[in-house]
Amino acid sequence: MPSSPVDDRIDELAPNQFAELIQRVPANARPEILRRRFRNHRDEFCRYCWPERFNLPFSDLHHALFRLQRIPGYQERAQDVRVAVAAPRGYAKSTIASFANIAHDIVYDREAYIVLLSATQRLSLGFSKGLRQQFTSKHSRFAQLYGPFEVEGGIGEWEVSVRGRPPVGVLARSC
Repeated sequence: MPSSPVDDRIDELAPNQFAELIQRVPANARPEILRRRFRNHRDEFCRYCWPERFNLPFSDLHHALFRLQRIPGYQERAQDVRVAVAAPRGYAKSTIASFANIAHDIVYDREAYIVLLSATQRLSLGFSKGLRQQFTSKHSRFAQLYGPFEVEGGIGEWEVSVRGRPPVGVLARSC
């Protein structure tokens, strides 16, 4: 698809400018423009897809977690990347690092395989279950914007295909 003037500047717009733009665009063109914008704006991706989870201001820690998107996708990097996040309880680190960032990486084809590693198997299975539910739901904003999804496997080990692309594997494990 050829690029348009909107495509060329979509990442440069401030959030309020983007919100104004998206309201002026015909409804049938909005999903593609949202997907293009959200590729590089994980904070807006979170607020749009899960407004009930991301309804408070983001902290410096949250912005640091969103900057993880600067790690090249699996196709561009020479070696695997492992990410560990340490912060006090209640900072939403798991909601961002083990949920939103992973959902983003899956729909934007940035990872081929994901291991959800937690202190206990129960905890990692809980993260996996919550993430998997996003890909099995048919009526959420996330599913409407990025689906359809094909999910196979159970909570501990599953894979998801997005719009016919090769599947991304997800494995839940404890340390």
